[in-house]
Amino acid sequence: MIKLVLDTLEKKFGACLVFDIHSYNWQVRQYDFAPDFNLGTAQLDALRWRPVFNTLRQQLCRKKFQGAPLSFAENNVFQGDGYQATFVTKTYKHTLILPLEVRKFFMDELTGELYPLVFEKLKRNLHIALTQTARFFIKRYCSKGMVQFNHVQQHIDPAIKAVDLALYKLARNLDTLHYVNPTNIAQEKRRFFNKSHYRPQFKYRPLRMDPYEFKEQLYRLPVADIGDPLIKDIYRKLIDNFATKIDVITQVGKEQFLYNSLRYYGEPSVDDIANARFIIHATEPQPAAPKTINAEQALGRFEQAIAQMQLPCKVSLSTKLVAKAMVDNGKKTLRVNSTAMFSELDVRALIEHEIGVHLLTTLNAEQQPLHLLRLGLPGNTYTQEGLAIFREFQSENINLMRLKTLALRVLAVDKMVKGEQFYQVYEFLRDTSYLGKTGLAQLDAIDMLVERQLLDKPAYLPDYSRDPAQPDAILSYLISCIK
Repeated sequence: MIKLVLDTLEKKFGACLVFDIHSYNWQVRQYDFAPDFNLGTAQLDALRWRPVFNTLRQQLCRKKFQGAPLSFAENNVFQGDGYQATFVTKTYKHTLILPLEVRKFFMDELTGELYPLVFEKLKRNLHIALTQTARFFIKRYCSKGMVQFNHVQQHIDPAIKAVDLALYKLARNLDTLHYVNPTNIAQEKRRFFNKSHYRPQFKYRPLRMDPYEFKEQLYRLPVADIGDPLIKDIYRKLIDNFATKIDVITQVGKEQFLYNSLRYYGEPSVDDIANARFIIHATEPQPAAPKTINAEQALGRFEQAIAQMQLPCKVSLSTKLVAKAMVDNGKKTLRVNSTAMFSELDVRALIEHEIGVHLLTTLNAEQQPLHLLRLGLPGNTYTQEGLAIFREFQSENINLMRLKTLALRVLAVDKMVKGEQFYQVYEFLRDTSYLGKTGLAQLDAIDMLVERQLLDKPAYLPDYSRDPAQPDAILSYLISCIK
């Protein structure tokens, strides 16, 4: 059977790559050194195939496993002289077989007990490493490029579709901002400014679901039925992320909120804080622009930008926003604070930030055959805001004052995490001001899903035609100093 397959592939593509994967016992054999991965190359033309060996090693070892780097060796515990490797090497001139042994760190080899989490992560990482190695081999050695599978969306595994749709129906209305935004902001704001050191007593919307039942339904989803380890891993992480998210919402207004918020969003790192302090001490090169544009006028500008970009969405005024503008993903609407005033730079920045990133990614997510990007992968908030700020910078619609505002938010969060009171954080911000849905963690997986056409390329992209040829020199310098 293998001869028939290899004859066909080598004739059709000019070259072929075979992975011959096994696992080996290491505890009972007591090796001096037992690598996590052992590649047997004794029978292979090392000079010819060395680039493939190196690619495989880099891909297998590029991520740490349980906090420690993975080890890779050639011909350490096995030399790759098994029957299959011998047959392929002697029979085919342009077919490379890679005999790979994996140490059984994913199980207790004495009892045969599997470590499920370790095994699932190993399957995912192996899937990516082997795919990337195969991609390299094809580009370098094959006479034909990657095969494009037409209409692959019609053949998505039914198990994936079942989990995807069930998760979307369950979690699509879980809007964090709806529950963490106080319902009595205006009242507490007046009290705060009328009474020294007043601690606001915010009220929040009651949760319209049983959090225990929600998590119970999450973990009943048949993710185990998904055969693809890469996609299974994405849905598992997404489900865990929603379980943490419901914990955050459940504890709004309580002491446990901080702990769950840190679990979900994280906290500023030492480098983040140092970078923020660096930025706020930079001297303003020019005075702040006057805010002469009202909400109605800004709304007209936003509608004009949306029409120019030909986006199927709308803009409306809102009396319930704290921010100047915010995208309502569910209704594909940009909501504008009816009481806000804007400078010309504010309007241009919001066009890039809210429309050019948040609305665009919302619309692109709705075009996908799977719903997971509508829900948002773990870390999508971090990625979305980073991308939106980058668009401001890329289009030169950001100034030092805006950078300082972002830096002050980092320092304010750090102070709140450390337990400072509301009024203390406010006073810090007041006094300091006078000084002048893709997570990145899943980027490799998303790239592969797009290549396999399980996800579509984005239909909408930012309008780069407005970007300047050269960015602002001062801002470029300051940003280049951020580590």
